[in-house]
Amino acid sequence: MRTTVTLEDSLFHRLEMVAEHSHSSFKDVLNETIKAGLSLTCGEADEQPPFSVRPVDSRIKAGIDEGRLNALLDELDAGDFVAEQGRP
Repeated sequence: MRTTVTLEDSLFHRLEMVAEHSHSSFKDVLNETIKAGLSLTCGEADEQPPFSVRPVDSRIKAGIDEGRLNALLDELDAGDFVAEQGRP
């Protein structure tokens, strides 16, 4: 089907560059780009396997609050700063 479409200059140039680099026609690149965009917005994207997490030993002992580690580091840095200033 033939139709007239008005593209933003930046989109036109990007499509043109892709066509040039892939040695494809502008029409083919435009059609493939539209198909890819529509498949993402319509939920037709390629089915990927579900994401899974493999647990790893983090070497942090039970009972240690990881959220407080940054606070501890801040306290140590503040102590170093005070020591560098020559204050008790």
